[in-house]
Amino acid sequence: MVRAPIQLPNWLRGLLWGLLLIGVVTFLVEARGPNRLRAWQTFLVNFLFFSGMAQGGLVFAAAYDLTRARWGEAVRRLAQGMGAFLPVSLLLFLCLFPGSPILFPWVLNPIPEKQTWLNLPFLFSRDLLGLLALYSFGLRISSARSVPRLERLLTSSGGTFHGCGPFSPGNGVGLKQSGSGTIGSSPS
Repeated sequence: MVRAPIQLPNWLRGLLWGLLLIGVVTFLVEARGPNRLRAWQTFLVNFLFFSGMAQGGLVFAAAYDLTRARWGEAVRRLAQGMGAFLPVSLLLFLCLFPGSPILFPWVLNPIPEKQTWLNLPFLFSRDLLGLLALYSFGLRISSARSVPRLERLLTSSGGTFHGCGPFSPGNGVGLKQSGSGTIGSSPS
């Protein structure tokens, strides 16, 4: 059963945008003030926490789909919805660049042995490529129901897909090839 998305009242939407604006202005004032290290540390911790929650939600939703769980569709939808934060997270990662001399003291005084690895352009480009790969994979998995695609992929090689995980339906776990046992299960 597919439900229509919840529409927020206009006053609540305005209130949330107002609170967001207050948060952004407060961060900008603090990031330029005497307590700027604290502001950037708070930004970094929040970036890591909420990005991890969003990616974890997608992993949970994928595990839910792969095991064909039926016990908590609302929980799966909530976990999958957490992935909507990933594009915002990517933009917030780019906002870390101006604060890097404050957050990472080794940027201004590099250690000679680690200078190649930890120079700012290489560090941020490497992290950006990693986040792009991780986020695009996570969003791709969440946008397509993964079990039917996995079934088609595995059954195209001539086997029968029985699911995965200890609670999967059927008489085994994994791909059953004709003339052989089930891959991934113990022999009977």
